[in-house]
Amino acid sequence: HRDVEIWDRTDGRIFRIRYGEMKSSRIDLPSLSDLELVQRLKSRNAFIARQAQRLLQERAAVGSLDTENVNSALRVLMSAGNERGLRLRAMWTLRVCGLLPDEQLYTNLGDSDSFVRGWAIHFLVEDEQALSTEAMDALIEIAKADAAPETRRYASAALSRLPEGQAWPLAEALSGRPEDIKDRNLPLMVWFGVEPLVERDPMRAIEMAAATTWSNLGDFTRRRAAVFEHGRNALLAHVSQSANADQFARRGTQYLAALGEQTELERPRSWQALLNTSERLGGAKAKTMALRIRARLGDAEAFDYWRNVLTDSGRLPRLRAEALELLQLGGDPQVGPMAAALLGDDALRDEALAALPRYMDEAVAARLIEALPEFPLSARNEGINLLASRPETTLALLNAIQSERLNASLVSPVLMRQMRNHGKENVNALMDTIWGKVNASPATLPRQVRRWKFALTAERLSRVDLSYGREVFENTCGTCHTLFGEGVALGPDLTGSNRANLDYLLENVLDPNSIIGNAYQLNVITAKDGRSISGMVKSEDDNSLTVAMAGGAEVTLRKDEIESRQVLEQSMMPPGLFDAIPEDDVAALVAYLASPTQVERSE
Repeated sequence: HRDVEIWDRTDGRIFRIRYGEMKSSRIDLPSLSDLELVQRLKSRNAFIARQAQRLLQERAAVGSLDTENVNSALRVLMSAGNERGLRLRAMWTLRVCGLLPDEQLYTNLGDSDSFVRGWAIHFLVEDEQALSTEAMDALIEIAKADAAPETRRYASAALSRLPEGQAWPLAEALSGRPEDIKDRNLPLMVWFGVEPLVERDPMRAIEMAAATTWSNLGDFTRRRAAVFEHGRNALLAHVSQSANADQFARRGTQYLAALGEQTELERPRSWQALLNTSERLGGAKAKTMALRIRARLGDAEAFDYWRNVLTDSGRLPRLRAEALELLQLGGDPQVGPMAAALLGDDALRDEALAALPRYMDEAVAARLIEALPEFPLSARNEGINLLASRPETTLALLNAIQSERLNASLVSPVLMRQMRNHGKENVNALMDTIWGKVNASPATLPRQVRRWKFALTAERLSRVDLSYGREVFENTCGTCHTLFGEGVALGPDLTGSNRANLDYLLENVLDPNSIIGNAYQLNVITAKDGRSISGMVKSEDDNSLTVAMAGGAEVTLRKDEIESRQVLEQSMMPPGLFDAIPEDDVAALVAYLASPTQVERSE
């Protein structure tokens, strides 16, 4: 009703929405008898069926329900031959009315309908009490032999409600079904049920993981056990129980994967058993796996072997990379210099960079600065971040930039603020010399960055025409910047910058006034003849100066011609560049800027 005067202000509920002149009849369910309410469970209107069930439950709660006749009527509806929906409604109503005790649910575990079996499981475990032996045997039989995956899902959901002693055998039965390896739910549901049990009995969990064909369950279980000391001990003990060299190597590989990147680990109690097993099995495979584990756990006696592998250029890069990782995670003190020596090796550069964070000192920083100009764009940002991570290496980075051994454009605005956060006066002074003032970013910058990162997905950038991106560059950025030797050299050359890094690119484009090098500050000059010229001072002497403007045009003025000159803490690059061009053009431009090599012009 649109007449506000007749609105019912005592209730905000919408009672009915209808289309056209639909006729309806008033239904007074509370006035119906118990058996009439049971018949309403057959209604195609789910609301009526649910209200009938609620009323029956309320009458049972106050003791006014005709339990004998209702029980009989509901069991007729629940009998085989009726449709599934009606059978389940009758089953639910029996349960909420207290007419379906646990001992009667046992028979439903063998029902012909998989969902009836599933709801029987649900009701049996909803109180989180231990099941009887009879019920537990039936549940395990379902886990082992039931053909319906939906019933097994109900069984897997029961794991978290069962006591530990009953959850284990059920989990082992469920995880023994190889046909569920690709099921979207079952392996994860079993894992959710098992996860709290791993810390209580890691060896049993590890043995279950070894027996199942579900690779995810095995990986999750071993990783969970590797988080705590007695779990790591159980994992290594499991490796030590290997019957042959192949099994020893497989279990050892799983053990190392479970440890992940944890460092400074204790020597497990099962250490000696590992050494004894390696000796018992003999052969190169078992010996090499034992050396892997020993180095990974910080055994200095095993370091020499992997140092030799790492420095042997005749070895496969894959084996040398593995040696470097083992030494780094194991805490070998010689890793820093060894990794720094590999920065010029294309095959091992990424692994060497990954190994350096714990070993960065001035000597390593010097090697990194020396190698950095030859890095591909994808690796330069990581190298710069490493150098900026400590005050002493930040100083080495700034000295390299000041001496023009490195390009200042490699440093992003965010990283520059990080370097100032070191709180070192010598660092701040050198930064002021190189870049000048660092302005505060606008409050909207994080929101703008998120917006463009959402729009410029990797999938979208992979589909754009790079030749068109080159055309967009020439019409926008190319008026002040050079890339691959083309454009106007007014602003910084973009060829050596971290332009492949979307975060770096967005920081600089969306907030161009954040960091302005002294050489790129905007000069606004007013001549005595009324002209106003804005640009960067390209050259200056006692008598004249030359101003370079966007697009490459230059103007030379005598100083006696100048009325006023103002140096602004503002970049020549205008903010809002991306907002001024179509979004598809932005995508093409960003993809072109990330290109490692020049592309052909569009025809």
